[in-house]
Amino acid sequence: MWTLSGFVDEISPDFTEQCRVAAELGLTHVELRSAWDVNILDLKPEQLAAMKETLVAHDLDVSSIGSPIGKIFVDEPFPPHLDRMRHAADVARHFGAPYVRIFSFFLRPDADPAAHRDEVIERMRALARVAEEADVVLLHENEKEIYGDVPSRCLDIVRSVGSPHLRLAWDAA
Repeated sequence: MWTLSGFVDEISPDFTEQCRVAAELGLTHVELRSAWDVNILDLKPEQLAAMKETLVAHDLDVSSIGSPIGKIFVDEPFPPHLDRMRHAADVARHFGAPYVRIFSFFLRPDADPAAHRDEVIERMRALARVAEEADVVLLHENEKEIYGDVPSRCLDIVRSVGSPHLRLAWDAA
């Protein structure tokens, strides 16, 4: 069975309006990326609680957290980003979302992706371990200028990490 869902922050920065329109369109699930022009991982606990109440009021469930995890350069310090991944997993659990969208690190201009493969795979394994501990599934999304921007490297990532807690979300655009 397919679950039709979408990023509701493209409707409006106001979370109540996001939910109202999604419900009016007949959606039962939404993907959370931002509210009030603030990324989902940067919202305060009281804002997350208010979002949860608004979702309940509009009879909406959360299918995925649209996180910025992996949207740093591959040569930037990783430990703070791993802490951010732990927070993303906590946010997903708060909303009952089974999935967290992630990315596989930006490469510097003119960098050879092959030269960064081992570092990317090591980081992706660490992210997958966090997902395993939190019982959520990471969805790696391809994006221009990240390591996993083409099908062959996306496949390499999921095969090399080898975790059922890492899957792919393909963005054809």
